Amino acid sequence: MNQPDYICKNYDSLKTERTNLDNIVQDIIDYIAPFYKDVTTIRVQGDRRTRKIFDSTATYGSFILSQFIQGAVCNSATRWFGLGHSDPAINEDSEAANALKDWTTAMLLAFRRSNFYQGNGQAINSWINMGNGPLLCEMVPQTRDGLNQLRYTAIPYGSYVMCEGPDGKIDTFIREVSIKLINAAKMFKSDGRMNYGLSDDLMRNLEKTPYKDVVFLHCICPRENMEYTDRKTKKSNELPWESCWVEK
Repeated sequence: MNQPDYICKNYDSLKTERTNLDNIVQDIIDYIAPFYKDVTTIRVQGDRRTRKIFDSTATYGSFILSQFIQGAVCNSATRWFGLGHSDPAINEDSEAANALKDWTTAMLLAFRRSNFYQGNGQAINSWINMGNGPLLCEMVPQTRDGLNQLRYTAIPYGSYVMCEGPDGKIDTFIREVSIKLINAAKMFKSDGRMNYGLSDDLMRNLEKTPYKDVVFLHCICPRENMEYTDRKTKKSNELPWESCWVEK
């Protein structure tokens, strides 16, 4: 079985296992978090999303709890984390301590310049209501000046599946993403190496319906056929994790 078929079948299988939980989460959306993305309900355009809510106590309570957690754990006005070496003796060295402090400052500055605190707040809110709050961190292609280097995206429940690895920890994450065809053609331009481009059917439709929504699966999982090297700078096929996009 090749990699695209495996990703598609794995996604469908895990989505089927999630069916019972989907109904519970849809009830939470209807009665507590009405402005979340629907999971099982298909609404007509202009439908009133709060028609099942008669008391907003739970809605307000979940919002206050998520805001409290974000302010207490990762407050943008404080140095909410610090770097340290596993060897206490190295931390006591003044030169090493100054370097660790400078690196912490640089990381906090990168967080402030990006949309980390917005995406993290949405992820915490999703975690409070749905029990999971995945936050995706991506490097932004520097196609022009002034772009942030990091982009954080809170993935809404219902658009992703996860599964555990041999150690009991999550190691596979597959999400469903809808992208305009004209943007997908730019994003997945064939380079003859790792990016194979769009299928022939989509390329033929590019001129006719450039703004048609196309569904892709984005899979993040351990790399099976990893090449090993002693170089400090590694190629993409030498990294332990892979990020694959597949037309659904």
